[in-house]
Amino acid sequence: MSKTKILIFQLKELIYTGIFIGLILLLVVLLFIMFRQDSDDTANISMNNASDHGTLYHAGTYNTTFSLGNSRVELSVTTDENHIKEIKLNQLDESVAAMYPLVTVVTEEINAQLQKGVDLNAITTAPENQYTKSVLVEAISNALEKATRDGN
Repeated sequence: MSKTKILIFQLKELIYTGIFIGLILLLVVLLFIMFRQDSDDTANISMNNASDHGTLYHAGTYNTTFSLGNSRVELSVTTDENHIKEIKLNQLDESVAAMYPLVTVVTEEINAQLQKGVDLNAITTAPENQYTKSVLVEAISNALEKATRDGN
């Protein structure tokens, strides 16, 4: 003969279990939405970056400022229709250069790579220069936004 088992659940345990399972399902759905690759969006972004004439930028020099500590630094980005020709720091204060000596070095490294045709997102620097690189790349991106909007 078989033994009959009687299980007794408290309502409080069932409610907690249901809430926990619901939170796990919500987390899985959110992770799926966040990390899925949407090829249509990336294609639209790259098509929107190019103007009607097949150019990426409007030729010219575009300035942007960014913060280093309590100081503001101005960066110039010079472009032609399809390339970044030059980046340079404008009127870098001596105190800023002394406090942040890597800014000049990393700017020159990035400038050299951009002139060789390396994509802005593929720029590489030494591991100890990653923070400086990220600040400069963000500033360059801000200037390039002006280069794509200018004249539209």
